[in-house]
Amino acid sequence: MYGTRKERFLKAVQRSYARFVDTSPRSNEKIKVLHGWVIKELRAVLGERYTIKGLTEAGGKEQRVDGKYYQKQVDVAISREDNTLGVVSIKFVMSNYQQNKNNYFEQQLGETANLRRGNIVYGYIMLIPQPTPYLKRGGEVKKYEDVDDRTIDLYMRLGEDHGQPHVPDVQCIALFLLTEHKGEIRRQCTREDLPDLSPANFENLVGRLSIDHFFESMESLIKSKYIQTRGSPAHSSHFPI
Repeated sequence: MYGTRKERFLKAVQRSYARFVDTSPRSNEKIKVLHGWVIKELRAVLGERYTIKGLTEAGGKEQRVDGKYYQKQVDVAISREDNTLGVVSIKFVMSNYQQNKNNYFEQQLGETANLRRGNIVYGYIMLIPQPTPYLKRGGEVKKYEDVDDRTIDLYMRLGEDHGQPHVPDVQCIALFLLTEHKGEIRRQCTREDLPDLSPANFENLVGRLSIDHFFESMESLIKSKYIQTRGSPAHSSHFPI
């Protein structure tokens, strides 16, 4: 695989955003790029023994899995030997984030609880352009809004409840610099691109909420979940993971 994971991540986000600009807001073309990239990265860290499915540019479809309370259609599903081990949910916010952030958060809480109570590893990725366009009803850009500490604090406080069924097993929040008016993603945000973010929360972005930490954690969690499905740790050392 070419480059570092961060470089591959940026390329996938740039391609996804370009698809969004070139198609209608209701088109699913942008998500095919991101879902396909996540699937490829998961296959690289987990290996061929795991089945990873979702909607990609090459085909496939979103997967339906059994949660504790209801079946859920998910972005990416990870299984082995017909056992669903984990899912990844991917959200790419395109506009009006501040207006809708509580709705995004509440939807995530419900989805997480349903799947984690169904004994499934749950990973969550949220991508936010910086600054984020705020659109008027007709679709015209009224203003641009900077991401601030309130956004990162929300997900860090959620992570402090680790182990609770409404908390994702691992989460990634990634901010990408948007060139206003041109509608292009330039790079993943640096400290200078985030004037309203505290140094501590920037460290959270490049540490506990980073894409590298996400895939490292997912690899460990999925392999551990597979061992649990095969038997107790005392008898699982001979199982290939």
